Amino acid sequence: MTFSIAARCARTQMLGIAVSSSSPAVAARCAYARAQVGAVGSQNITDPTLGPRLLDLMALGATAPEAVRIVAGSAAHIAFRQLLAVDAAGRTGVFSGNKTLGIYAAAEGESAAAAGNMLRSEVVPERMFLPSSARRELSAADCSPPCAQVSMPEARKVRSTHLACSSCERCPGPWPTSGWTGQTQTR
Repeated sequence: MTFSIAARCARTQMLGIAVSSSSPAVAARCAYARAQVGAVGSQNITDPTLGPRLLDLMALGATAPEAVRIVAGSAAHIAFRQLLAVDAAGRTGVFSGNKTLGIYAAAEGESAAAAGNMLRSEVVPERMFLPSSARRELSAADCSPPCAQVSMPEARKVRSTHLACSSCERCPGPWPTSGWTGQTQTR
């Protein structure tokens, strides 16, 4: 199980990506960000060359959706991969190959993209954009595993944090009080 969110803050222009996975250290192969270019993810049977390739295309002038289309149309074994990207202008692109593991989905919101695989429900990525009051309506069954180590590269620095849901009693919570604001919460 892996799910990710890449986003751009409209106020600060900061870019970042968070990856949560049941596989140890997978975020090192999934999450990439470059100042004034974008934040991208490549997940599900990962190919660590795809993230830098997406960023290189965006640095050369491709929008996030164009970069995702180019990589999805040319990468080897792309049927096994998921891609998500947000560029410096807040445009987003997502791709999920038809051999992505388990239940999988991707969603695009305002200046943010999310994707997940081996999920309990296809609604998980779209619900990642909701404020915490709406996320609390998720049942504990939507939360598997309930907590995971997350890597959060930002365009200026890299840090790790521990995120948890507030919908099951095993998790320490709480989530931030609103949806994506361009700010991260570190525990």
